[in-house]
Amino acid sequence: MIGTVEFFRVIAFFAIFIHHLGYAGGLGSAGVSAFILIAGFVSAINLAKFETINRKTISQYYLSRAIRLFPVHILTFVLSLPLVHYTQFKSTFFYAIINILLLQSWFPNGIQIFSFNSVSWFISDIVFFSLLTPFILFYMKKSKLDASIIKLFLIGCALWGIAVLITLYFKGMLNPYSFSWWFIYASPYFRLFDYLLGLVAGVIYKNLKEKDFNGSMRRKWGFSLLEVMSLICFIILYKVPYFKYDALVMSVYYTPSFIFIIMAFSFQQGVISSMINNIFSVYVGRLTYSAYMIHQLIISYIIILFLPTIQGPSGDFRHFFAQIIVFLFAMCAADVIYRHYEIPSTKFLTQHLQIK
Repeated sequence: MIGTVEFFRVIAFFAIFIHHLGYAGGLGSAGVSAFILIAGFVSAINLAKFETINRKTISQYYLSRAIRLFPVHILTFVLSLPLVHYTQFKSTFFYAIINILLLQSWFPNGIQIFSFNSVSWFISDIVFFSLLTPFILFYMKKSKLDASIIKLFLIGCALWGIAVLITLYFKGMLNPYSFSWWFIYASPYFRLFDYLLGLVAGVIYKNLKEKDFNGSMRRKWGFSLLEVMSLICFIILYKVPYFKYDALVMSVYYTPSFIFIIMAFSFQQGVISSMINNIFSVYVGRLTYSAYMIHQLIISYIIILFLPTIQGPSGDFRHFFAQIIVFLFAMCAADVIYRHYEIPSTKFLTQHLQIK
């Protein structure tokens, strides 16, 4: 478990939460990109599992991913039903099944991508990536790409360059719920670039660890400098207005800086990483899946039942304090779901399905 990576999961979730509270600034898109990169990075740590590939290893992996993703998804789907009824969201039985199976982001279906628990579209992307992961990792192992840092770096640069070129075609074309919007922002086919870049970064990290990279930079100031530089890189990209058109910002604009941050902090040798790598950040990082899946429902129910004006900045301290309360309530709800539902259901299914 890399504690600093768990910490950045929390930061990514907070960025998405802020976006759903109605704050502008592209934080939601940045948070989504960070989540996808982290998912790929963490998957690469399991590279050794796919030195060989067969029906058993694939089925075990798929079952473990399903057990990880579906219980909380099904729970939040059920919790969304009163909200769907109250808001009179027009959907069909077909789209309900598509949503339950986490397939809603796989094809352009307009606003139905956000049907029921709206944020589950992102988990639909994760399901798609998970289906491909064993074969990608096995190919990297078999072709020995995983052994060459230079080749991996060049592949990563090529993937990012291709993704940027694709976004150039969609410049100025991202109307909400259009095909262009779906393909760039929500479809797993384009967001696969971010996931692959996360995988490549994870394999490079493993290589550097095996080569005792941290041994060549044992002085804390060296890693600290890398950590500070990575954060400055992101701040510059976030603040500088050049090339920040929608198709790029909503997809791979922040990817290089995020990879730099993840790589710099993953060694956990710098001053900043030593501060954020603690039991609390690791535990809260584990809550992020439940927090992500429940937070939009909580915001929506609060808007409908209690406080319609909760979203957006107002300059009123009471308004800001109410938003903090909503965030804390979402995290408390996530903690309850994690401890009393997510963990027990995972253990139960793992034991009964005999997953190793």
